Amino acid sequence: MLTTRPATTSRQKGNYHNSVDITGFWASYSDTEFFFRVTVASGWTDRRSRGVLSYYYHLLVIPLLNNESPNRDSLFFAVVIGHMNPAGLGIINVWDGLYKFWADGDEPLESYERISDLNFSPNPDGSTDISVRVPISTLTANGWGSWPTESRAIGTGAATITAWLSGFDPEFVITDVTKATGLICQSHQYTIGTNTAPTLTANHSIDYNRDTTWVDLSCEYTDADGNLPTVRTLTIEGESPITVGTPDHDYAGGSLFEHMLTYRCDFFDTLKYKWDFDDGAGPVSTGWQSIAMPIELSYHLTGANWHIGYEIGQGDTIQMEPGDVITAINTGNSPIDLGIQMDSIPEYWQLGTRAEHDTAVFYARFSDDPTPPDFSLFTTREIFTYALAWADGGHFGGGGRGLSFCVDGDYSEKVHLAFIVPERYPYYAGGEQTIKIKLWGRTQLP
Repeated sequence: MLTTRPATTSRQKGNYHNSVDITGFWASYSDTEFFFRVTVASGWTDRRSRGVLSYYYHLLVIPLLNNESPNRDSLFFAVVIGHMNPAGLGIINVWDGLYKFWADGDEPLESYERISDLNFSPNPDGSTDISVRVPISTLTANGWGSWPTESRAIGTGAATITAWLSGFDPEFVITDVTKATGLICQSHQYTIGTNTAPTLTANHSIDYNRDTTWVDLSCEYTDADGNLPTVRTLTIEGESPITVGTPDHDYAGGSLFEHMLTYRCDFFDTLKYKWDFDDGAGPVSTGWQSIAMPIELSYHLTGANWHIGYEIGQGDTIQMEPGDVITAINTGNSPIDLGIQMDSIPEYWQLGTRAEHDTAVFYARFSDDPTPPDFSLFTTREIFTYALAWADGGHFGGGGRGLSFCVDGDYSEKVHLAFIVPERYPYYAGGEQTIKIKLWGRTQLP
């Protein structure tokens, strides 16, 4: 059953254009007929009204549109209620019935055919509540199109029209109209005592890049009785339930309900959700489902070799030059913190936090500045040793934390190094030496 209220229209004024207000419109169907009911503000009349130069005839029209018909652009079908036969000339002869119209130039009313009588209840004349039955077979036999269609839907509505002759040419105005209405002719029945509970199959897929994660949540609803779900909601933990639809109404064969979630720069490790359905006889649920969100921890270094390139002396302070650029780049989809530790130093060196005769001290600073800082700017909070130390905002110059594409595009950091050579070490420890430093990355997620 379908019900619609009339649309608000600007009504044509003047004693010959006035028609009756439509106050309600209903539509329904069976396997063989369409049913329509129209209520009007005062008793309907088929009688003509006298104008200044002509008579004016009031008609009530209910269109029946088959949008899947191959003839939908050339034929128009409608129930017409009213009587129009100006002066008995036969130019127009219309009375209650089912009509087929087609275009003839710019004069659509000149090409029409009354294709059948109809059953009205009660007789429209004088009635404020008019019902009519339209046989579907009569429509399909006259070029309306086949039935049922794939969508099992028709377009309809109701309108009042005032028509008259201008010379020998028909003219008309629409004086009231309902909203355009779609009637979907599908029914679902329940037999008490024989209901089979539906089954649910939840699934998901995930796609992501450095700043956005897409999650497609789906649930296949299968009901052996073919019952539609009266409840079909998806709940994300911490959020209100949402109702999800489906274009597939073959519930007995399994209908897929889907919903896409998009998270941009939202980093969390688990997504929890559940599906709830009801086939009209009882609820079913998937219960809470958990998805481990994908975390790609990926970063790399550019310019990872610092070639000092000259002979260094005992006790010297060695620092990077402007051309010595090492960059850590986060290429994953999660923010990372940087950490640093010494891996190996020359055999006869010691490693510590204070420069002594046999002890080297190493410094590191993380920053966006491509130019290494002067050694005088390094502090004891930027010293690193064999123990892994993480940048935490107070160490290593305040950088190296939360590298992420989502933080103003700040997904890389420059690594600046400096060290103090031990004041003494065996002379035979000379020659080319290699120092190895490990740079670490960790995700901020728990």
